[in-house]
Amino acid sequence: MASSKKFVRKRVAKNIKTSVKILIVCEGLTESTYIKDLLGDISNIEIVSIDGAGYGKFKNYIESNENLFKVFLVVADLDKAQPDPQTGKTSNGYHLLNGLIAYLHKLNKQNTIFYLIQI
Repeated sequence: MASSKKFVRKRVAKNIKTSVKILIVCEGLTESTYIKDLLGDISNIEIVSIDGAGYGKFKNYIESNENLFKVFLVVADLDKAQPDPQTGKTSNGYHLLNGLIAYLHKLNKQNTIFYLIQI
């Protein structure tokens, strides 16, 4: 008769190693806390919050740090990019978001924007 022993593999924590300096810019403190909890302390990754100031501040912050980092990741929601509910016209936030996306793409195609959608 065959043995029915089960081997249980324990999950091994992975060490993320990268030589690329990455800046993760979060819209608020909550998002930055989530990301810090997920990633832990990785020396090549810096995580900052811009305190909900909007897409223009994202761009300004990244512009002032573009020589220090190779990759920028943006964590934001779309609340400021929604059209005006009364007129249906696109908001200033929409145009700022599109400008931010174009700017990040121009800097480096590895740059990414993450949208957090509340359900």
